[in-house]
Amino acid sequence: MITAIDQSWRYLGPPKTASTLLHHVLQEPPLGGVSSRYQHDMEFLASARIIVSVRNPFMRAVSLWKHHCNDLCKAMGIARGLETEYPFAAFLADVRRNVLSDFETFTLCRWLKHVPYADELIHCETVDADLCRAFPSLPPDLTLPVVNASRRLRRARPPYEDEERVRIVVDWMGDDFERFGYPLSPPENLRQLPPEPTSARSTGGSSLAGSAIHKTWRKWASDSYRSRRRSS
Repeated sequence: MITAIDQSWRYLGPPKTASTLLHHVLQEPPLGGVSSRYQHDMEFLASARIIVSVRNPFMRAVSLWKHHCNDLCKAMGIARGLETEYPFAAFLADVRRNVLSDFETFTLCRWLKHVPYADELIHCETVDADLCRAFPSLPPDLTLPVVNASRRLRRARPPYEDEERVRIVVDWMGDDFERFGYPLSPPENLRQLPPEPTSARSTGGSSLAGSAIHKTWRKWASDSYRSRRRSS
């Protein structure tokens, strides 16, 4: 959580809602907020204007999948590119099996369970305009830098190419759709396959295909997260 020096506002940002960017911006002049550990203290929260960042659940689910793929690659010491071996459908299956960490599975409402209301919502999709609305002292034509952005996936299948995946995300993040007013249909760009690069087109499979890593990484991932959850 970021809080104003004069205690006039508090910002809470669940993961994958542009929170990394907002943590940077809100701690820089002219806003100059500071980090605080009291985000579960309702008396502390109630004494100021509450600002919360949110994101379309369909987009956020895809971002959580990409983040999980990157974490697995780092932990296993392999290059990026796991999205083709661990597609979005497999990630959703693991969400339903409850074998992932809280970071990957907590909904916005779960992250914000101690926050019954918000005075201002900053939507990831319109973060520039929403931030200026929340803080009128900022320039009206503010354009924020891109921070911690995921790579665009060109070889992976479109996340929501079938209705079963849509249904799973609606079931998983249903409270988020209702509380923050997002439509129960994914953005059209997540239903279509992105174009491949115009050069260096690949006709072969992933470099992981057929390898020992390819055969064992899912078991390793599940065991690793179970161990981490038991020790936390």
